[in-house]
Amino acid sequence: MYKNSTGQIKLNGFVSEKFGISKGTEQGHPLSPDLFKIYIRDLSPQLDHENCPRLLNQLISHLLWADDLILLALDPKTLQKQLDTLNNYCIQWGVEINVEKTKLMRFNSKFSEDHTNFKIGNHLINEVESYCYLGIEIHNSGSFTQARTELKKKAMRAMYAMKNTINKTKLTFRSLTTLFDSLIKPIVLYGAPIFTPTMSIIKHIAKRTNHNDETETDTDIQTNILKKISLLNSEKVHLHFLKWSLGVNRKATNAGVWGDSGRYPLIYESINLTLKYTQRLHNLRDGSLVSLAFQEQKNMNLDWYRGLAPLLTVDPSFTADHVTAFHLKTKKHLESAQNKHPNVIKPPKENFLIHNGIKSRLPLQSTRPLGSKIFTPHVILKSIKTYFKESWCLYINSSQKLDFYRNLKSSFGKESYLDHVIRYNDRANTTRLRISAHRLEIELGRYNKTPREDRICTWCSIIFSAHTVENEEHLLNHCDINAVARRSILNKINIMTSKSSNRTPNSIIYTISTDTNLVNLISNHNDILTSLTYESQIHLSRIVARYITNCFNNRKKFLESTNAAPTIAITRDPDQRYAP
Repeated sequence: MYKNSTGQIKLNGFVSEKFGISKGTEQGHPLSPDLFKIYIRDLSPQLDHENCPRLLNQLISHLLWADDLILLALDPKTLQKQLDTLNNYCIQWGVEINVEKTKLMRFNSKFSEDHTNFKIGNHLINEVESYCYLGIEIHNSGSFTQARTELKKKAMRAMYAMKNTINKTKLTFRSLTTLFDSLIKPIVLYGAPIFTPTMSIIKHIAKRTNHNDETETDTDIQTNILKKISLLNSEKVHLHFLKWSLGVNRKATNAGVWGDSGRYPLIYESINLTLKYTQRLHNLRDGSLVSLAFQEQKNMNLDWYRGLAPLLTVDPSFTADHVTAFHLKTKKHLESAQNKHPNVIKPPKENFLIHNGIKSRLPLQSTRPLGSKIFTPHVILKSIKTYFKESWCLYINSSQKLDFYRNLKSSFGKESYLDHVIRYNDRANTTRLRISAHRLEIELGRYNKTPREDRICTWCSIIFSAHTVENEEHLLNHCDINAVARRSILNKINIMTSKSSNRTPNSIIYTISTDTNLVNLISNHNDILTSLTYESQIHLSRIVARYITNCFNNRKKFLESTNAAPTIAITRDPDQRYAP
C-alpha cells in the first residue's frame, strides 16, 4: 500500500514532478486510523504513573484522540516524567512533536504558586489559562463562558460568509432557515451537552414562579426570562439571523421575531441535545471513560450533574418512586395510543395481572421511597416550551410597543404569509408592519420622546389639517393617501370571495365594504381567510402584502416630495440597509 506512495504539489497552475512519501499515513484512507493506533499503542502504558487522576479507581494518565494528546498529573514531578517519556518515544519512532502548539495548564489553585518550568526535550513549554481542545475552549477555572464566546465568534463568521454568498431576496424564508439550520446552528451548538448544564439560565427556564420578592409579579419574572434568553451568545446569533432574514432592523422586538417565525430560542435545542446525551450516558454500562465520568458526577453531585437537576425534576417520573413512575409512563403511553386509535383501548399489563389475581399490589411503604431517576426528554422539553409560550404571551399582552401586534396574534407559531408571499419586499414590509419595526410616527415618537397624541400623520395634517395619530391601523384603513390602493384591494378581495363561494356551494359569502377593518386581513384569526381554498389563501396573502408595500411607498414618496422625511438619532448597523 505504501511501497509506491507518491505526491505532487500544485502551485499557481503548475504541477511539480512526483516525489516519494516515506512518512505518515494516507489522508482519507479507511485503514489510516487503525494503522496509526497500532503505531502509537505502545506509548499509553509508558505514560501511566501512580500519582495521576482516577475515575472510580481507574487510572487516567492521559487522553489520546488521534494525534491530539493530553497528559494528566497531580504533581509537577509526575508530569515532567510523562513529558520525558513522550519525548524519548517520539525520538525512537520518528514522531515529531509540534512544540508551538504544546501548552501547559494548571487546574488547581494550590499549583498556582508553583513556578516549576516544564520542558519537552530542550524546549520550554508555555503556560496558558485556556486551550482549544477538539473545538472547545477549556479554561483552567472550569468555566465554559469563554468556550461559548468563541463558538459565537465562529458562528458569526460563518453567518457573514453566508450573507455575502447568497441573495436573500431570491430565496423563501423556509430556504433561509434551512441554510441557517444546516450551516450556522451546528457551529453555535457544538458541544452543547457539555456546557449547557453549567449555564445559570437553566434554573430560570425550568423553574416556575417560585420567589420571595413580593414586589416582583409573575409577569415580571416571565418577561425577564425572555430578556435573559435573548442575551445568550447562541440566541444573539439566532436573533441576528432572524431579523436579517425577516428584513427588520436590529431594534425590532425579539418577541415579535420569535412569534412570527415560530422558532424557539436555540437554548431549547441545546437542552434537548443535553437531555438525550444524559439519557445515553445513563444507559451506558460498558466501563468506558465517559461512563465512569458520568457515574463520578452523579455520585459526588458535581457541577455538571447538579446543573441538570432543575431540568430533570420537570418530569414527575424523575422524583416519583419506581412504581409510580411506571404507572405515569404507562398512562402517557395509553393516552398517546388512545389519541391515535380512539376505538382500541388496552389496559396495561400490570393492571391485567392484578385484576386476575396473578399478581398482588405492593403494600404501602411507611418511608418515602427513593426517586426512580427515570426521565423522558420530550416530556421535559414539551413542559419548558409550554412555559416559554406562556411567558411570550404575557410579554405580548403587557408590552406597549406591541399594542398592534397583540390584536393580530394570540398564539405562538409560524405565520403563513412567510411561506405564501414570494416577493421579499412585500414579505419584509408585512413583518415590519405587524411587529411595529417601521418608521411610522407612532414608532419614531418612542425614540424622540414625543407624546403619543402628538405623533400625527404628516399627510392628514398638511392636506386636511387633521390631528390624527399615525399608527398601523390609520395607515391601512383611514389615511387618504392610500385611498386608491385601498379601493383596489377591496375589489380584488370581493371578486376572490365570490369565486370561492361559487366553487363551494355551502360556504359563507363574505362581502368586503369600505368600512371593513383591513387589519383583520393580516391577523391569524381571519374568517375570510379560513373560508377560502388554499390557493386563494396564498393569493390573498400576496395581494395584502403588496397593498402594505404600496402604503409604505406612497407615504415615503409624499414625505420626500415635501422634504418632511422624519429623522431619528439611532445608531444603525451598516448591514441594516434593508430597513424602511
